[in-house]
Amino acid sequence: MLVHEQNASQEFRTLFAKFPGMRIAAPEDNAEILAFLESNSMSTGGIRVNFLRGKNYFDLFDRQAEIACAVLLERQGKILGLGALSARHAFVRGRSTMVCYLQDLRLSPSTSREDRVLFFKLISEFVRVSPHLLDFGRCTNFLSAILSGNGNAKHSLSRPQFPLEFTKLMGYQACIWPKVPRALPLQKMLKASQPAHDELLEFYANALGTRAFDLSTDDIIRQLDRAQPVVIREDARIIATCLLTHTNNERSIDVALPHFDIQLPGRLGIYIFAPRVSPKIERRRLQRVRDSLLMKSFFEAQFLDGHFIGMFKLDGEAKLPVPLSLMPHVRVPGELYRVFHADHASQPGFCDGFLRPDHVPGFEWVLS
Repeated sequence: MLVHEQNASQEFRTLFAKFPGMRIAAPEDNAEILAFLESNSMSTGGIRVNFLRGKNYFDLFDRQAEIACAVLLERQGKILGLGALSARHAFVRGRSTMVCYLQDLRLSPSTSREDRVLFFKLISEFVRVSPHLLDFGRCTNFLSAILSGNGNAKHSLSRPQFPLEFTKLMGYQACIWPKVPRALPLQKMLKASQPAHDELLEFYANALGTRAFDLSTDDIIRQLDRAQPVVIREDARIIATCLLTHTNNERSIDVALPHFDIQLPGRLGIYIFAPRVSPKIERRRLQRVRDSLLMKSFFEAQFLDGHFIGMFKLDGEAKLPVPLSLMPHVRVPGELYRVFHADHASQPGFCDGFLRPDHVPGFEWVLS
């Protein structure tokens, strides 16, 4: 559900009334938002990354979340700031709870200091009052992904006047391999061998919810119609699987590393999403099965439409299997943070589910 002015609660609209020039975005703002995103990339050090939406900025939210909202900072009818909030159910220590992802936080370089403060104060106040907002299911857990070295993004939200705190859960690397689409006949053959949705959902139902912080089957259902499953079987039984999700027209990626003369301008591609191995696999076989799943995913992705293959590698994860580790690819480092308001730190159960950063499936939370 997209939250906008017409369906937002009175409490949510009252929040915006305190911040002149800030408002809830509507579908009619689509063209202006797309133009703003294209001209304001994320950057840090020698890396510039921009996720460009296709023809409709709001389409991607249908794949990401159950509830979403975009907020705008405007002056004289011109967008100077954008932020998006997407909330969905996730497993936190085995319990289903709402988790909100702060994304697309952008400010125009021409934004005044006063307006920057106004923008981040609204985000901070939203985090503080969210436990009381029905619009976002009374969400109390917030995440945000930030490129490594982008201190401005983190510190802008954690100054005394808007006291948001950031706790690093894990680091990651977005690995992007350029590729050339292959012939169509094998693509048809791969689609013909896909498992039934019911079989996949049964596997995921048993494999999800075991980490301190994990996906739900709702996340898988949102992807299935526009993804290709990859499975590893043993005696006809699925023992590992993942989804190859197409960026299609909902998102393209623009990556530039000027120091190395590397650029992938506005390309569509495929991401390896939600890889899982059956919890019944013995520990001694676990890494071998994971490597087999990754290599099979990479192979099958080569035959799908798109210009790159992407995946996310976590802190402390084993090195990529050969030959993936030997292939030239762009690495975009970042961190996943838990975000919270200082007022919430004393609440009972505040740390619940965020004590095991090595169990956080980070790549599934920075897909946006």
